[in-house]
Amino acid sequence: TETTLKEKDYMLQAIYDSTTEACSFIDKNLKIRYNNKVAREVTEKLFGKPAAVGDNVVNFILPDYQDIMLDIYHDALKGHSATIERSDGTNWWQLSFYPVKG
Repeated sequence: TETTLKEKDYMLQAIYDSTTEACSFIDKNLKIRYNNKVAREVTEKLFGKPAAVGDNVVNFILPDYQDIMLDIYHDALKGHSATIERSDGTNWWQLSFYPVKG
């Protein structure tokens, strides 16, 4: 059973690390539970260090987007999905939030 779980974890991580999109799982306490390779690269580029498991996600949200992202995050906790798009003139961001129940 342990070997099967490790294999499934490896396959899931390989899938998420193969995508071109940044993917993160955030718990009810705003702690990062998982970041894929792209998410780690983006946060390192923007904040000088990659976001890691256990970090508070608020430390990796650009100040101009914190209010809207936290509002949508709280809506996701209530079971609602949302996608927002923002541009600062140089970068374009599309952020999607999906509730995940486990």
